[in-house]
Amino acid sequence: IVELGIKKVHLVLHDFGGPWGLQFACNHPELVKSLTCVNTGPAPDYVWHDFAQIWRKPIIGEIFQFLSTHWSLRFFLNRDNPKPLPLEFTKLMVKDIDWGLSRGMLKLYRATDLAVLTKKLERQLKQLNVPALTLWGEGDKYVPVKHAQAQKEFFNAEIHTMPNCGHWPMIDDPELFESLLIPFLKKQVGAEQAEPLCA
Repeated sequence: IVELGIKKVHLVLHDFGGPWGLQFACNHPELVKSLTCVNTGPAPDYVWHDFAQIWRKPIIGEIFQFLSTHWSLRFFLNRDNPKPLPLEFTKLMVKDIDWGLSRGMLKLYRATDLAVLTKKLERQLKQLNVPALTLWGEGDKYVPVKHAQAQKEFFNAEIHTMPNCGHWPMIDDPELFESLLIPFLKKQVGAEQAEPLCA
């Protein structure tokens, strides 16, 4: 952001990108003009999903990753999703996975204490006053939709749940996703442009 000379950002966050992006927003409130959280956000009573519980276990996580293939991943993702994911999408998901990335992912899940992370974000986010949009697939098996309404405790958030969508609503129903996201972002950018250039 500094290298590119960008002065204002509109963050669109998904999954584990949520905690990273929200922490960035708390650390740099002067840069962040809006937040969009997609199937992510503070979730005080969150329980790790089945895959995460495997990844967090030493040795078992490594074996699971080593034995995973595109087709096994695709089978499990489609089993957990309200509708089949496009083949191109699942191929893209595995394209760059090598042993280094797998090890990094296992370290990330094992190093993350959700209770500590949520507590820290709770305190900081309540002081962050930016427009916020929450989009959530109603059929998400990994981060259940019950956490969507909880976002109102942390933001003045506009919340939309998306029927027949899972953890990747932007893939499951791109037209609905765009119809909710783009007007929100245009409104924020328009409000920015309407601000006087100097105080």
